[in-house]
Amino acid sequence: MRPILAASALSLLFAMFPFATAVEAGTTPACPYTAAELSAVVGVPVEAGTGQETSDSGGPRLYCYYAAGSVSIQLYQYVRHAPLSPTERRRLFSGQAIANDPDSATWLENAEGSTFIALGYFRHSTKIELVIDGFDLQQEAVTKPVKERLLKLRRVP
Repeated sequence: MRPILAASALSLLFAMFPFATAVEAGTTPACPYTAAELSAVVGVPVEAGTGQETSDSGGPRLYCYYAAGSVSIQLYQYVRHAPLSPTERRRLFSGQAIANDPDSATWLENAEGSTFIALGYFRHSTKIELVIDGFDLQQEAVTKPVKERLLKLRRVP
């Protein structure tokens, strides 16, 4: 149920974007992260990701889901055909900017009572959101190291 809550919360964020999704039949893309890479971030075994590609007038999208016991990880990747200005980029992410980050990464805001850690950034013309759900955000002894490892995770694309 928790992955559904995180996806539902994030779908509210995506509602503000002028994208109309059209699923391309028969696509089963490879997800960019290995289970081992993400397991090193969350500290528990992670299953291989399953992906789905879509596209719209803004450009192609990739969604990947990785299961890890009571924790889940979602990757949202949006390739933009048209570049975004710095102002447009800031409007797409609401949260705490990470100082001196080369990709202008932001810790995305969580709704009250949510259980996910979310990192958003832009690289080239691609918007990335990584969401890790299933943590007690009140336990900083657990979440702080996960956030630190998430910042060190190889950036895609």
